[in-house]
Amino acid sequence: METGKLVRAIRLNKKLKAKDVYTDILTGPASIRFERGESDTTTERLFLILQRLNISLDEFYFLYYSSRENPLFQILEELVRVHKLSDGESLLILERGFSAQYEKTSYLGYLHYACIARLLATTYVELPYPKKQVEIILDYLFQIQSWNYYELVLFNNALDFIPSEMVDTVYSKVRTKMQGVKEMRRYKNELFTLISNILVVRIEAGDVKGCLVYWQELRENIAVDNTRMYETTMVYFFREAISLLENPTWNLAAANSILDAFGYLGMEHKKNQCLQLLEHIKQNHQKNDSLLAE
Repeated sequence: METGKLVRAIRLNKKLKAKDVYTDILTGPASIRFERGESDTTTERLFLILQRLNISLDEFYFLYYSSRENPLFQILEELVRVHKLSDGESLLILERGFSAQYEKTSYLGYLHYACIARLLATTYVELPYPKKQVEIILDYLFQIQSWNYYELVLFNNALDFIPSEMVDTVYSKVRTKMQGVKEMRRYKNELFTLISNILVVRIEAGDVKGCLVYWQELRENIAVDNTRMYETTMVYFFREAISLLENPTWNLAAANSILDAFGYLGMEHKKNQCLQLLEHIKQNHQKNDSLLAE
C-alpha cells in the first residue's frame, strides 16, 4: 500500500497532474485510493505509471527502500563493513547468524550469505578450504535458468575459491543467460567488476592465454559506451599488465601514467591495488629467472 503514497510524492515533486499520470491506466477514484495507500494496482499498471513519471524501476526501488529497512541491503552493507575491517571472527559470527536465519525462514538468500561470510572469513582466519560452501554456491548457479544481479554478485564474491576451469564454465553461463539485460547500467557495472576480478586471478596465475580472452571480454563490455572513463582506463591498465606478463622488459611508462592519474583523482586504493598487481608480475618473473639459473 505504500507504493501509491510514493507515486503521489514523486508526481507532486515533478509538478504533474493526476490526469497526466493516470489517464487510460486508472480511473479518477481508483487513482485517489491508490495514492492514499487504500488500494494497490497491478504490476503492468505500475510499469505504465512509472513511464508517465519518467522514472526507472531501479530508481523507484531505491526510493521505496530509502525510507525503510531493506534486509538485503542491510546484510550486504554489514558484510562489506566487516570485510573492510579484515575481521575474520566477526565474519564467522555473521555466518552463524545467517545460517540460523536460513533454518528459521528457509530463505535461500540467507544460506548464500552464510557461505559468502565463510569464504571471506578464510581470508583472515586459518580455516580449511570451504568446499561445502563453494559447492552450495556452484550448485545454485548451475541449476538456475536465468541470471540476474543477485547471481552476478554471488559469483563475484565466490570467485577466488572456484577452480580456474570452473570459472570459465560458469562465466560462459553468464554470457548466455544475461543477453537480455546486460546493457542495463547496473548489470554492466557488476559484469565489468566480475571480468576485472577474473583478469586479476588469471594475471596472478601467469595465464597469458586466459588473460587475453578476458581482456577482450572487458573491452566488449564497454564497447558501446566509450564515455566511461574509469572502465576505459582499467582496460588500458590491464593491457599493460598483460604486456608485462608476456615480456619482463616491457616499458611501464603508460602503466605508471595511469597510476599517477588514479593518484591525482584521489583513488589511492585503486592505485595501490594496481601497483600490487604489477609487483606480483615482477616477482613471478624473478622467481622464474631464479629457477632457470639453478
